[in-house]
Formats: sequence, structure tokens, C-alpha cells
Amino acid sequence: MLIIRTQQLQAFAATAERDFLRRLARAVRRHFPAATQALPEEELLAEVEVRVEQARGHGLTWESSIADFVGFTFDVGPGFDSHPSVRLVLEDPALPPDRRMERLTRELPPHVWSSVRVFTGTP
Repeated sequence: MLIIRTQQLQAFAATAERDFLRRLARAVRRHFPAATQALPEEELLAEVEVRVEQARGHGLTWESSIADFVGFTFDVGPGFDSHPSVRLVLEDPALPPDRRMERLTRELPPHVWSSVRVFTGTP
């Protein structure tokens, strides 16, 4: 019988988290070059890690939802989640948290995203 100890599970989880952060940082660099060009790799990785924790603070657990959230912070600006229209969706108790991100990406109209950019000070 195979026995996996708690320490081993924690090591696996830590490795998976590091891999996710690295993959996400590469994706952010690829999709948002203007927002990331001045950031050295380690700074970008640290920034991505902060944004991932912020996403998790909203209850997000799916890699795809977390990646969308992090992408929004680089696209429309950090603090986008404080905009009233975005907050309404992110705090909607009728939807599970990860579904809220799907709703944001599908249903917020362009003029609201323009308003979010003004709100965050992102051109």
C-alpha cells in the first residue's frame, strides 16, 4: 500500500503553486507586453503572486478564473475589482465565485470596461 504523508502532499502543492505562478507570469508577459516590459522576471513573478492572492481573496479557486483576474489587473489596472460595477459581479451571492469571473468576462459591456480603466488610471 502506498502511503503519502502530509509533508509530501505539501511539497507537491508547493511545487504545483510555483509552476502555476511561473506559467501565469509567462502568459501575462506574452499577453500584456506593454504593462510588463519594464518588469524583470522576479518582479513580475512577485507581482503575479500578489495578484493571485488577491484573486483568492475573492474566493476564486479555478486556475482559469485566477488567470482572468490577474490578466484584468495587468490590462485594466490593479484595483479594477474595487470599481462599483465589477464589485457588484464579484460579490454576487447568487453565483459561485469562479462563475462570477465568467460573468465579468462575458457580460460587462465595453463602456463599463472603459469606465474601469478611468477608475484605475490605466490608459
